[in-house]
Amino acid sequence: MIIVKKCKSIFNGNDLSLIKHNGVAYTDDEVYIIDDESDLAKKVWDFCPDFDFVVTNGKLVDIVAMEHVATTEELRGKYEALVVSKIRSRYTQDDEYKVLREYLADNNTLEFTAYNDYVKTCKAEAHLEIYGKGAVKV
Repeated sequence: MIIVKKCKSIFNGNDLSLIKHNGVAYTDDEVYIIDDESDLAKKVWDFCPDFDFVVTNGKLVDIVAMEHVATTEELRGKYEALVVSKIRSRYTQDDEYKVLREYLADNNTLEFTAYNDYVKTCKAEAHLEIYGKGAVKV
């Protein structure tokens, strides 16, 4: 296994000449090379990409797991999925369409207001669960 130090890119095998960046092969100083079958290699795959190097005298001796820090996109996706899940606990998609159709056709504000208030509650709860207290709403 070859691990590029700078970006933690991982490649199977140990032939450094096959691993290039912009057409230039990496040097020994830019990578760690470990046995693909070693416990350390298995640990790298288990923790990838959330790990940090433990180096002694310039040699990779271990890795440690790091807490995954979710990206903005990951958080947004979790938030949106949680909102939908909360809404679905009360309204099916067909129920939502019905409320919206009736509101548009007949101006049924009573049922729409109840639905819309529930959606707002779902969004607020999901925002709190995903982003925490005091976070700016997205």
